[in-house]
Amino acid sequence: MMLLKFVTFIIISTIYIFEHHTAYGKCPGNFRGDGSITFYWKEKRTDRTERMRNWGVLEETLEEEEYKRLIKYFDPMYVYAYTVSGDCCWEIYNERNFKGTPEKLTPGFRGIPNYPKYIVQSVKKVRC
Repeated sequence: MMLLKFVTFIIISTIYIFEHHTAYGKCPGNFRGDGSITFYWKEKRTDRTERMRNWGVLEETLEEEEYKRLIKYFDPMYVYAYTVSGDCCWEIYNERNFKGTPEKLTPGFRGIPNYPKYIVQSVKKVRC
């Protein structure tokens, strides 16, 4: 009888820990997941002229969990497409610090929703 109570206690405790204290990995809700997002943007005309190029398409791959201000990495004004790789989804916002209208991005290569009106200012990994 005592052994049955002990086993029951262990099972209930384990269930509680997994439900309330799950340690997420790199992708929220997917502890085995990993992922990155690559943004593509056109180079400004003045930058192309200064570097003596007639066309400039640039890219930046991000792997951290969140980026509150994309302006630190590139000029978001010219971002036109993205590629989501791995098991993570991402959510972009048209204002810094995850404010504004969110758009969920799923794995694959696609254009920025509502481009060129939507300017990506911040991004974070989310559950797919």
